[in-house]
Amino acid sequence: MVKTNNEKFAELEIVESAQQGDKEAEQFLLKKYRKNVLIRSRSYYLVGGDNEDLIQEGMIGLLKAIWDYRSDRDTQFSTFANLCIERQIQTAISSANRKKHLPLNDSISIYTAVSEEEPQNIIIDQLAAEKTVEPGAKLIKKEEFEQLIEDVRRELSDFEKKVLSFYIQGASYFEISEALSCGNKSVDNALQRIKKKIGKRL
Repeated sequence: MVKTNNEKFAELEIVESAQQGDKEAEQFLLKKYRKNVLIRSRSYYLVGGDNEDLIQEGMIGLLKAIWDYRSDRDTQFSTFANLCIERQIQTAISSANRKKHLPLNDSISIYTAVSEEEPQNIIIDQLAAEKTVEPGAKLIKKEEFEQLIEDVRRELSDFEKKVLSFYIQGASYFEISEALSCGNKSVDNALQRIKKKIGKRL
């Protein structure tokens, strides 16, 4: 029992170090609890996605657990982490199911060429945030939009696919860089490459 308590105390110190910006501590926790993410991701099905998408969602949930955990609550970090992982996966599934049941004639809008922004920038940003589009916007049928993204995915590197999957689920540059163990610049460069590939198809 003493050993167990010591282990809990040691883990709490690691969590607190991660919250204070210790990247090694954060990576230790991400690696340690990745198996929990894998186990939970296998129990669900994501409409329009695959198991890798659920794993990425679970890792986002794990990151949130690391950042949000408070030791003054009567809950072990492992319990809190599993709860955050589960909630993040379930949220992604609920969001996907809502999109699945949209009317077939539902359209996704992008700005017309008169916009200062390029269409590919609007299209990828709308994936991350379902913005209300101004009147006069160009319309792309939902089916065409989904096909466009699927076509572009085939041209992406594994890293770009992961960045895109995180981004369209609403993760920030910081969250993506933390989950993929890379810099914000790498995330930004990947998104710029993705936007260019989308732009070639518009």
